[in-house]
Amino acid sequence: MNDDTKEKRLRLLAKRAGDLSVAAYLGGNRDKAIYLNKVMKRILKMLKPFDKGPANA
Repeated sequence: MNDDTKEKRLRLLAKRAGDLSVAAYLGGNRDKAIYLNKVMKRILKMLKPFDKGPANA
């Protein structure tokens, strides 16, 4: 798996976790919303190395 594919996959997973977090919160399941928010943040931390573009190198 190349870096572009991995980055896209991680971004989609983070977006999905965020969407599920919002849905859980609106549905009244605060604990699940907090858990999914933490999952989303962990995925976004894994994306940090990908955020370095030519300007930041």
